[in-house]
Amino acid sequence: MELIQIFSIVVLIFSIVLHEIAHGYAALLCGDPTAKISGRLTLNPVKHLDFVGSLIVPIVFFFASSGVAGWAKPVPYNPYLLQGRFAELFVASAGVLTNLLIALCIAFALSIGILTPSQEAFELITAIVYINIGLFVFNLLPFPPFDGLRIITSLFHSLGVARRHFMIFEQPFWIFISLLIAFNLSPFIASIVSFIVAHIL
Repeated sequence: MELIQIFSIVVLIFSIVLHEIAHGYAALLCGDPTAKISGRLTLNPVKHLDFVGSLIVPIVFFFASSGVAGWAKPVPYNPYLLQGRFAELFVASAGVLTNLLIALCIAFALSIGILTPSQEAFELITAIVYINIGLFVFNLLPFPPFDGLRIITSLFHSLGVARRHFMIFEQPFWIFISLLIAFNLSPFIASIVSFIVAHIL
């Protein structure tokens, strides 16, 4: 296995972990300590990784489209402890915004010369950008268990729509359906990721 592949696996794991930690810290900032009490505000990947979302899905998507996809075990939070009308929306958005911020910060550092890597190092650094933009786009899909759906439902909750209207999406069979949809959309997702990366680097 080449260095870039090993490096990409490590970056993917920690990018997913940071994504989940961001959800937990956002909830903590809004008054809910559930993630902290559960020991999920840690960089230890063992606490976060999910067998399907952190292993099977990334492997399948990589060989299917060379794209980036995956998720970790959702960080637990109690929506009834959150303080603020849009607190749940903030918590739901924190993960994808973290991945986007990581990619933008590295791209900015490259653009103004803070990072001046060799050709080999440049490939490694751009892999961080690509992976985090990939996670950003993939997790915005509006299906369970992706953040995109939770962002939408959280927005409706903040506008007064009852939580019970979205309980159907908590059924396990939705994950299987969502993976089928995501797999078929993988070439489209990969093209969006490549487009974004090309315009920020």
